[in-house]
Amino acid sequence: MKQLLRKTNLELKLALVFSAIFFCGWATTPINAAESSEEAQQELAAVGNAIGEIQSWLSEAKSTQSIEIQNLQQADLQISTLSQSVTATQAALAETESEIFIPLTRSRSVKQ
Repeated sequence: MKQLLRKTNLELKLALVFSAIFFCGWATTPINAAESSEEAQQELAAVGNAIGEIQSWLSEAKSTQSIEIQNLQQADLQISTLSQSVTATQAALAETESEIFIPLTRSRSVKQ
């Protein structure tokens, strides 16, 4: 789970860095009227597509995270149930042992 979150954060940071580099390069480019306008529209469309892909990826990552959280909650519930079962079994074992050892102790003391 932690690896998924680290990978998610790393990929998001990389996407933001590349977007920043793209915008810096785009902002410093000299403008030639019609040609620059068309290029700007294409670049803007590409940025919009990239943002859409990032949003889709983030949505998928959140969904995966939600599923993993549910899995962890189910595992925690199973562990709790098993822990209670172990505690009950240990109590029953202790009771059985005392039922076995009390007569043995009495019979040994009577023999002495």
